[in-house]
Amino acid sequence: MIFESFFQDLRVGLRMLAHRPAFSLMAASSLALGIGLVATQFSLIDGVLLRGLPISGAQRLMHVARSGTDPGGSFTWQSVPYRDYLVLGERQTVFESLAGVNQLSLNLSGRGRIPSNHMGALCSANLLDVLGVQPMLGRWFTPEEDRPGRPLLIVLSHAVWQEEFGSDPGVLGQALNVNGEPGTVIGVMAPRFAFPVVEQVWTNLRAAPGDPRLRLVDRVEMVGKLKPGVTRDQARAELDMLAAGLAKMWPETNKGLDRMSVQKFALAYAGGGTQPLLYLMLAMTLFILALACVNVASMLLGRASQRTREFAVRAAVGAGRSRLIQQLLAEALLVAFIGAVGGLLLTMEGVRLLQYNLVEKMEVPSWFDFRVDQRVVGIAVLATFAAGFFAGIVPAWQASRIDLNAALKDDSRTAAGLGGSRLARWLVGAQIAFSTMLLVAACVLTLTIYQTRKANLRY
Repeated sequence: MIFESFFQDLRVGLRMLAHRPAFSLMAASSLALGIGLVATQFSLIDGVLLRGLPISGAQRLMHVARSGTDPGGSFTWQSVPYRDYLVLGERQTVFESLAGVNQLSLNLSGRGRIPSNHMGALCSANLLDVLGVQPMLGRWFTPEEDRPGRPLLIVLSHAVWQEEFGSDPGVLGQALNVNGEPGTVIGVMAPRFAFPVVEQVWTNLRAAPGDPRLRLVDRVEMVGKLKPGVTRDQARAELDMLAAGLAKMWPETNKGLDRMSVQKFALAYAGGGTQPLLYLMLAMTLFILALACVNVASMLLGRASQRTREFAVRAAVGAGRSRLIQQLLAEALLVAFIGAVGGLLLTMEGVRLLQYNLVEKMEVPSWFDFRVDQRVVGIAVLATFAAGFFAGIVPAWQASRIDLNAALKDDSRTAAGLGGSRLARWLVGAQIAFSTMLLVAACVLTLTIYQTRKANLRY
């Protein structure tokens, strides 16, 4: 019965909106802007901070480094000495394994080749086991090939294989020089794989256990996947204890360095100044949506003031107060869903611009992926219901309180009472308040961008 009456109200609402197309278009456009901005900003946050790498168990993948602070006092992380990596990898019990990565610029050269420069990384043999991926062509390094003194081995990205080797499967076994050192190509990774950020060439780290004191200057980042059931806090507590032991073992270099950073891998490269900036931008889009809701509520209240005789007649023939509220809420939800269609169109265009301007034109982690998926659509639907409810409940509540006798006798005076009521003045005040908050948020955003202008999404 309730659903039947609600669908009947929706049909009536559609007819009312069709009779006032200009009003409907203005109201829906206001909500479309707010819904579209919220959904687009969520897509940005989802792609940068929430979704993580496109691998199995991405939420358990952690970046491990030393805790530190930058000159401005903000939290940051520092790579660890090679010898610390060896000891931590052997003694830790909270990760399935810890892999080491050392990022650097690599020059590829060889007989008959034009030298080329690529971002690359020296990697431990267990890296792909940690990530749960495999090369598309050929293989990765073995633990035996990751020992000091073993020959240099090279794995290429799919992009480098296509652009510089013409997708030739015969590249396997080909001799190349990497920064002047002779090596052999043994594998090609799948398309779009780049790790840890935008690296395109990988070589064996050759960092097997031995006497770590022989390698004081080499530094690595660590990446590991937490064992099932182990929390990030538990992992950090164990690594802090191990780091404290290293500080006692090597006080000449590790004194005071007894704190470790353990964070989700995506946050290590997109946290810091980026994280509060993105959430501040989300707050701004929510302010815009709230302002749009207040604007539409004012429009609906003004429109309801012109329909007092209609409401009075409905009440006279038996429509209760709840039914009048349901009717106006149904109309507000219809406006919101029309706005949602426009909002999703804005979102698709916004996500396309994000993908093009950030991923394709800037040097950001390759696993940033902005798309309109079910999560983004879900946020848009949630924003639509919220916008429809909050834009409609105030005028619906006010309109349902009309004086039946006065409305039937003098429609114009009752309409004036609805349109010029204290509630209408409150809505105007709310518009001013949300506009002020939006202005303040914009100023804070500008200041935040100014303070983090030298930061980028990569570090």
